[in-house]
Amino acid sequence: GQALGVPPLHPQRRRASGYRYFIDALRVALRYARAIRVDHILGLQRLYWIPAGFDASAGAYVRYPHDELLAIVAIEARRAGATVIGEDLGTVSPEIRRAMDRHGILHSFVQRFAASAEQPLPQPRLPSAASVGGHDLPRFAAYWRDPAQRDLVETLGIREPAAALRVCLGSLAAGPSAYVFADLADLEGETVADNRPGTGPEAGNWRRRLPRSIEQLAADEATTDLMHELAELRATATMKEASSK
Repeated sequence: GQALGVPPLHPQRRRASGYRYFIDALRVALRYARAIRVDHILGLQRLYWIPAGFDASAGAYVRYPHDELLAIVAIEARRAGATVIGEDLGTVSPEIRRAMDRHGILHSFVQRFAASAEQPLPQPRLPSAASVGGHDLPRFAAYWRDPAQRDLVETLGIREPAAALRVCLGSLAAGPSAYVFADLADLEGETVADNRPGTGPEAGNWRRRLPRSIEQLAADEATTDLMHELAELRATATMKEASSK
């Protein structure tokens, strides 16, 4: 749980307004992007409301008409020619996941959550956008420092964190995912996460900057070689997928 300082929207009043605020917010995002990610897509089904001045024990879940909201997301994405990715990690109901499939919304796949000693490089089973980690998780370099987790990757005979990250990304790039995310901060070997759930503004969440500029990264031979390698793997995977249909 994390207090983001945003007051929740009233479900009945949203409907009475024709979901104007929600539609406008989507259109602004889709004006500039051809792929958007809906953080905590469970929030389209329910939100935990806490009265001002009380602690979390005084809160309650408030339900939302998720079928209507997901339909709006699908309509606006179709109009914009865009792809939508839903963060359906954690305690997301099967109902929401089925609705995502009906509306053509991609699922989120985090390799780290699915990995095991028997299957250190798992692949998603559903249409997904895949990543090695996530913004609420420790950076790959920090994850690597945990002996229990490092043993999992060393199953592949890899001992260097940069090499392990390259293999993990390469596996996803060669797999069936619709999109693969490569975190630049992980490539830079950063150890501090973007966000630490359960903390507030004092933690400096979302304020960390990369040690190098985008221009410097684009001129870095090691980084660009990896990006080219991932792009080639994605192209090959896409061709195989197309030929199998």
